[in-house]
Amino acid sequence: PMPGMATPEEIGRLYDAPPEEADELFLRLMIPHHRAAVPMAEAALERTDRPEVRQLAEAIVSSQRAEIGVMQDMLRGMGAAPVEDEPSMNMGTDHGQQHEH
Repeated sequence: PMPGMATPEEIGRLYDAPPEEADELFLRLMIPHHRAAVPMAEAALERTDRPEVRQLAEAIVSSQRAEIGVMQDMLRGMGAAPVEDEPSMNMGTDHGQQHEH
């Protein structure tokens, strides 16, 4: 399966969870999903010569990282631990920032 995609079992747990647990589980499933989009967009930035693809990929990197921050803050606001970074996700790199705009 594509990185960051929830399994059918995880989606089933989300449907079956009581509301207060569903909120946290939803955020915990969405953060890896958003993290997986970042390296895909960065790969496009490294390979494209089309300005419209570059613009979209840059917007995806920026928006996904911002939304990850919002979701992590929401978890903290619930008193829950944030989702830890996965070493394979390369969240600390800024491939998209090294290109001319």
